[in-house]
Amino acid sequence: MKNGKGAAGETEDIFSESTNVKSKGKRNVKRIVVNVLASIMLVFCSLVLTGMLMLNVRPIEEPEVRDPERPTVQVPVEKSTHGDVSYFLVIGHDYSDNLTDIMMVLCFDHGKNKASILQIPRDTYIGSDVVTGKVNAVYGSAGEYGDKIGTLMARINTHFGLPIDHYISINIEGFRYLVDAVDGVTVDLPQKLTVQDSVHKEVVTIGPGVVELDGALAEGFVRHRSSYIEGDVGRIKAQRLFFAAFAEKMLNMSGSQLISVATTCFNQVKTDLTVGEMLSYVNEAEELELENISIFSIPGQGYDTVPPGLYERLSYFSVYKGLYLNLINKHFLPYSDKKQSNEIELSSLMEWEPEEGQLEDDSADFSDILTESPDDAQADE
Repeated sequence: MKNGKGAAGETEDIFSESTNVKSKGKRNVKRIVVNVLASIMLVFCSLVLTGMLMLNVRPIEEPEVRDPERPTVQVPVEKSTHGDVSYFLVIGHDYSDNLTDIMMVLCFDHGKNKASILQIPRDTYIGSDVVTGKVNAVYGSAGEYGDKIGTLMARINTHFGLPIDHYISINIEGFRYLVDAVDGVTVDLPQKLTVQDSVHKEVVTIGPGVVELDGALAEGFVRHRSSYIEGDVGRIKAQRLFFAAFAEKMLNMSGSQLISVATTCFNQVKTDLTVGEMLSYVNEAEELELENISIFSIPGQGYDTVPPGLYERLSYFSVYKGLYLNLINKHFLPYSDKKQSNEIELSSLMEWEPEEGQLEDDSADFSDILTESPDDAQADE
């Protein structure tokens, strides 16, 4: 943790923080929610962490029951070496606890009071040493007794060139619980989609127009890709739309509502952050404005192929390595030496990639996403 406090001896302070938040009214509750979201970038998990702070709950990371004869070997992970920046890996994993359908890295620049979020497409080609060659399978590649989160964080280090200081994960079931606990999320869809309702085991057509998503439909929506011409890129854009709508709903919740939702959902979240660390990061982000939170997509394109060393033709997201290096050097490595091509192991499936400026810039400030109209979203497709 950068510039933060430890967890020891903080029980009374955290309890008084909870009391103060509730007594200051709805406006300060909104601010706390935004700060958690900004400092840890948990558009859906932030609500849970806010509840943890209010309820004085201990961190959720619990030691798993392991075979004593097969101890887990911890994977070394590169962390930030500069005190003014912290990096968080945020993941949402599936029922099997092997695939990560949502992956984001948050770079929180304490020195400049800015946050940059990198969305990683789940179909990103990562190498033939993973069974499907996709980054979403790295987590499960560690095996039942392996260090799954450590394996994924280490791969972010080596292939994406980013250090990771902390992680937060939520499973898909917890994601559904969270959406249902806030009585659903309303999104304004620019197109018709056919998504899977995993709870009722049926296919549902939604949109275009205003749609109320319960937990099951929200799961189908954030995981859906087949209706988008851009494939995984379209899914990334849809996830942004959902995140913004969900954040907007959180901003209109009272303190008692936040606590109620948190008590329902926080057992579905795992993190290596202590309550003290979370509170410290929230306090650091007090003045962080939404326009200083930027979201970036990895530059690249979808590509159906059989990669070298693999045997099945699948849909992949192939990264434009040169443009990706420009992106992280500009927005994600504020105090580090700039990365060179030979310093990251990410490889492209494409022999050609566009020059800087040839691709439309699809980055956005969080405030822009919250105010973007469906017509604007349609124009981007």
